[in-house]
Amino acid sequence: MEIGDNGVDLGENGTEVENNDFGEKDVSVTFMRSDYAGEEGLLEVLKQMVLQIVYSRDGTPFIRRTKQAFLENGPLVKQAAINSTKNLMDWTHRGGPWRAFLVISVGTILLLAMTGFGAFMLFFLAATTNTIIVGLLMSLAAVGGFMAIFFTCLVAIFVGALSVAAFVISVTTLVTITAVSIAAG
Repeated sequence: MEIGDNGVDLGENGTEVENNDFGEKDVSVTFMRSDYAGEEGLLEVLKQMVLQIVYSRDGTPFIRRTKQAFLENGPLVKQAAINSTKNLMDWTHRGGPWRAFLVISVGTILLLAMTGFGAFMLFFLAATTNTIIVGLLMSLAAVGGFMAIFFTCLVAIFVGALSVAAFVISVTTLVTITAVSIAAG
């Protein structure tokens, strides 16, 4: 059991834990110990930001907690990303050529996966916007039965195109990831 500066029990990750009147544990939002000052990684900064948003200090509204967490931790994200990159580079250099090969392989596969996901989301957004517009036009043209049938078929074509695009993008991404994995060994 680790005791903090103010005599309070520190739980996991330096979190202050106190019991309230109802026997429940109150969690303070001081999540990083002072020995991490200036050397936080990206994970620690993002974890602190999420915990500040989730756990209310004094019953402040969610929007205000979110704004305050981003204002307090936003400037730390850049330095934390630099620290995390530096730590990854140091770890890679200490491990030799096989560790560097692992880092490059995993990074390439992650980059390809995220590229495929981004392409799918872009197409999905465009198809969804088109479907909404066509649905609006269909509701405006509901007076004529022929126009309603025409726009219904058009919506079905959009949904079919979206399905085909999702399949093609997913298969292409998986094949590319597999090819990079095979090429990487």
